[in-house]
Amino acid sequence: ELMPQERSRAFFFRGEEDHNSIWDTTMGPDGKLYLSMSSELTNGGYARLYEYDYKTNKARKLINVEDVILPQDRAIRASKFHSSICFMPDGRLIMTTHTTDKSPRHPTWMPIAYYHHPWDSFAGGNILIYDPKTRKAENLGIPVPHESIYGALYEPAHNALFFLGFLRGHLYRFSLDDRQVIDLGKVSETYSFRLSLGKDGHIYSASRTGHVYRIRTDTLEIQDLNY
Repeated sequence: ELMPQERSRAFFFRGEEDHNSIWDTTMGPDGKLYLSMSSELTNGGYARLYEYDYKTNKARKLINVEDVILPQDRAIRASKFHSSICFMPDGRLIMTTHTTDKSPRHPTWMPIAYYHHPWDSFAGGNILIYDPKTRKAENLGIPVPHESIYGALYEPAHNALFFLGFLRGHLYRFSLDDRQVIDLGKVSETYSFRLSLGKDGHIYSASRTGHVYRIRTDTLEIQDLNY
């Protein structure tokens, strides 16, 4: 009752009954909403990327992630795009995969128990690029083996992707120019994902327990903001 009902709409996703959550949404320059249909814990599902048009109240599936990465039947699933969908200056989307769903061989999601398993582990989060013009997706590979990418942010000034590891709490930088990955070290106890680009061109984030820090995008120095 507190919302103007004439401007509110509901959309129900059909055909993705095994997907039980949405962990990433981004408004595109075209006015459409891009979102991740995700699967958690007990379904053994893979992530989907959707486009939603408010004007027509219709959604279109863009990516089945298992069609883009190299899936393995026994492996823990890449079940989400999590806090990572960003637009690049040329209009393409860049995003990373995260796991919160099980291998079909396991009773539930157990990424830590199977971290070192040669076949049943999570191989690692992938970096994907989707081009709305061509409707084609590209897999740039796994930048950190066995690490699930929990949050990512595209930084346009240096054409780089900064991202956080779910299990180890490390911060990484991936250059789209030379494809180099840099491990910038541990910035959180674990499970930290929010990265924000400031007006000063630097990136701001916080640890799991709430300690705020700044990432200088020019020097790659991580500065404790004492807050």
